[in-house]
Amino acid sequence: MGATSGAIDKDGYEKQWATAAARQNLSQEDRLIWNESRYTIRPYVYHDKILIAWSYANGEPVIKDIFTVQSVEVSFQDGVWLKLVSEVNRRETIITHTPRRLPDLKIFGWVPFFLELRFASADWDNPALARSLRMSACFKMMGKPDVFVANQDFLTELHVFRDMFPKYQHTRF
Repeated sequence: MGATSGAIDKDGYEKQWATAAARQNLSQEDRLIWNESRYTIRPYVYHDKILIAWSYANGEPVIKDIFTVQSVEVSFQDGVWLKLVSEVNRRETIITHTPRRLPDLKIFGWVPFFLELRFASADWDNPALARSLRMSACFKMMGKPDVFVANQDFLTELHVFRDMFPKYQHTRF
């Protein structure tokens, strides 16, 4: 008889639980978009992290919004949630464990059920360095950002966006 590792299939459960929460809580229109969306990213986020929402048209990226991670909140009853602030309209969007559509975009965000936290403390040799708590977040969209399909919304981390489009290398967001 073969041995089993007993490891939990976190990705499988994450997908299953997020889809169940989306079916239960999203509008019918948003559920259709959710079901068509095929690509999920799971970046680490932290205070002041910048995420670029963009689409592709006429051979160029079109920046649709810029989100900054404002805060992370934790509750024993409700779990964890992120506050994103739009640089376009200054509107706040709260991301929880229940997937929700980002305003005016075909992108969904949620805090993963299997949450990974990392704390980067100050260096012993330089205690003045900033400390930061990093946590994973999930964002689901129609396709991969590196496959340029017109009129699809994408979300990428700032450094990824700059790597993909060098003309934005020195643009301040």
